[in-house]
Amino acid sequence: YQRRVHGTHGIYVGVLYFVFSKTCCIIIWFLLNYDVLGVDVQTLLIKLGIGKFVDIEGAMKTSSTVFGIPVSARAASNFGLAVLLNMCLTPIQLPLCIMAVQRFRRSRPPKFTLK
Repeated sequence: YQRRVHGTHGIYVGVLYFVFSKTCCIIIWFLLNYDVLGVDVQTLLIKLGIGKFVDIEGAMKTSSTVFGIPVSARAASNFGLAVLLNMCLTPIQLPLCIMAVQRFRRSRPPKFTLK
């Protein structure tokens, strides 16, 4: 998808979209992981009634190491939800990036050349 954005709208929109999209994903993950929104994957699964079939609280307490860094199941599942929510925001993010680049191109001062 990223190559299509570069090919259609140019490198500036592609780079801005990449940075903006990944920043939004990290912000959403932060809000989910630190319970700022009041909901995360664990509470969502419990509210959906999946806790009757699976021990969600026990599973969320487990952790493993990835390249020597401890990663909890709760953080990994919240990151998965953040990626999913971020993909749903793509129809909003891409037009914002296109408008920002167009606005920036119009607001640049003209280039002066010496003759």
